[in-house]
Amino acid sequence: SLTNGQMVCFDEGELIPLSPPAWLRRVVTRVAADEPAHAGVHFHRVPIGASDATPFLEAGYDAMGLGCVRPGVGAPAHYHLPSDLPHNLDLETFATSLDFAEALVRGIYAERLTTSGHDLR
Repeated sequence: SLTNGQMVCFDEGELIPLSPPAWLRRVVTRVAADEPAHAGVHFHRVPIGASDATPFLEAGYDAMGLGCVRPGVGAPAHYHLPSDLPHNLDLETFATSLDFAEALVRGIYAERLTTSGHDLR
């Protein structure tokens, strides 16, 4: 869910304690620092369950979940509830989250290009 809370990158917690690889954490930190609107993006330990990144991390792939959580609650608003409806989306947060996700993809591409020495297109 990229709305209704504070944008975070997930550290997996309850099922299997896993974190994104160090290089990916560095990219997140750099991308978050590059834009004032993304300054609040941080890593958040998933307290219950797991994100979709968990099976990939467990299998040895570089992966990370993104989402928004409500401060003080640690979970997204409306997630898997009857109120999880389009009219309950916070469109301003959604737009900011999409901007961060796009900047993150660009940052990942630049990082992998730099470390591999090859054009990844």
